[in-house]
Amino acid sequence: MIQISLLGFLVSGAFLGLANFDLFYQLVAMVVLLKMLYYADAPVAALVPAEDSEPIEMSEEALVTHEA
Repeated sequence: MIQISLLGFLVSGAFLGLANFDLFYQLVAMVVLLKMLYYADAPVAALVPAEDSEPIEMSEEALVTHEA
């Protein structure tokens, strides 16, 4: 999705002023942060063997964190 948003930014760049110029830097920063998060969790994910992992069932009640 970041690639698609970058493509949209480049296509519409001829029609935009400098007010939207910082979008490119925000997209680059997002890519860098996502890469850092991925590489931080990659060693942990490698410790779990594929045959030991099982899918779990999630319900809507498990996702609610507060009571109304």
